[in-house]
Amino acid sequence: MTYSVMFFPFFVKTTRINEHTHGEVGMSKNIFKQGFLAGLFFLSILFLTNTVLAGPIYIGNSLDLINDINWNGSKAHQDENYNVNWLVDNYSGNETLPTDLTLYGKWEKSWQAGNTPFTGDFWGKEGNWLAPDTWEGPLYYSLKTGSIKSGGGFELWYANGETSGNWDTFDLGNHNLSHISFWSSTSSPPNPVPEPSTMVLLGLGLIGIVGMAKDRFFS
Repeated sequence: MTYSVMFFPFFVKTTRINEHTHGEVGMSKNIFKQGFLAGLFFLSILFLTNTVLAGPIYIGNSLDLINDINWNGSKAHQDENYNVNWLVDNYSGNETLPTDLTLYGKWEKSWQAGNTPFTGDFWGKEGNWLAPDTWEGPLYYSLKTGSIKSGGGFELWYANGETSGNWDTFDLGNHNLSHISFWSSTSSPPNPVPEPSTMVLLGLGLIGIVGMAKDRFFS
């Protein structure tokens, strides 16, 4: 009896300490779970955001040629082979782009020159374009309006894996389109951007992992 009386306070105190310790561990585990799930959720949103933001990449325009002292071409308002390749070679963005552009075809209102069959609406100040179903490889397109003096010129875009899209001449003085040219490339970027559908699947898969982790991993 004396033994129990002597050690009972110690037993109670030890039990309370253990309960307190387990409480701290449980709180730390809960904080860890919340942080882990928040991190997965953030990565999921990042994947989906990149998918939403995926699209054509703007390369440059006629004024970029005029304003660069290293450009030694002529007729900066023309989307000729030398000019478009110069813009790609001197692109200052973070993306790695395919180079060595070759003219695939030029479409101007109701007629076209070059290979077929790109289709679309090439009238006025805005429209759309569609590549053939059999198209493979990198694709660029350039929009041409009037002369530099009239506020026109051309601008170049990298399709970034897309085979259809919209165009407008808002940054070319909002003039009517003179023509649109499509350019192909024999090279490919070493780290190509995944197609939007692939990004969507990755994002949804990551969100699924978040749900599984919440229901199973930490249960």
